[in-house]
Amino acid sequence: GGFSARGLGAGAPADMAIGAVRGARKARERARQREAAEERQKLEAIFKKADKDGTGLLERKEVASAINSEFGRTPNEKELDFIMKVSDTRPPEGHLGMAELAAAINAWRCYEEEFSEGSDLAMLFDEFDVDKSGALNQEELRRLLSRYSGSEVGVEEAAGVLKQADMLGDGQIDKIELNLALAHWFQGYVQGLPEEEDPAPEERTTSAACLVLEAVQKTGVCDGCMSSRGALAAARCLPRRDPLLAAARPGLAAG
Repeated sequence: GGFSARGLGAGAPADMAIGAVRGARKARERARQREAAEERQKLEAIFKKADKDGTGLLERKEVASAINSEFGRTPNEKELDFIMKVSDTRPPEGHLGMAELAAAINAWRCYEEEFSEGSDLAMLFDEFDVDKSGALNQEELRRLLSRYSGSEVGVEEAAGVLKQADMLGDGQIDKIELNLALAHWFQGYVQGLPEEEDPAPEERTTSAACLVLEAVQKTGVCDGCMSSRGALAAARCLPRRDPLLAAARPGLAAG
């Protein structure tokens, strides 16, 4: 009936600390699971409401209805074209399942947030949309990229960015395509750095910018969020961490 040496020994505080850490981890995991379940239920409700014909797939007009139900605004035709292109990844083409609707909603949420009135991207786009057409031609895009980078961007470079980011295929960069264009430009800039200027792996930081650039590199599109938390963060945050980038593109660290 004696006391355990373990219970009174020097290891007891450590055991208690380990137990507390494990308990906190389990609590966080339970919270994440509850949040995921709630999000799943919410998504299912949105999907069911939009799926008027009960097919288990949403056609174009039903996707627009789902977005309107969640955000209170219906995408215009070009915005809806883009959302369908980035989220319609599984057959049948032109119809979205549950997971694809989640991607569509995430894409729209980021677009709404990043282009809210008075936001950096909204003002940047409006400044260079000289003819107020709602889209940038190649020369307007070139000027925007030059301002964005802090140095002159050439005609060929701008043409390459436009070709990569013009998912709607209309020969211009619509507002909803701007983040993708910025991400493509930044990817090209980083790839063009001499090897000795490429930061060592241990000096790199994992950020939203990395996620955007990885998505662009692997799939050609930014999955879910065409967000300045990726493209703009790449241009603004990384130069502050890397003096080489800051010296090479002083305009990037502005703002």
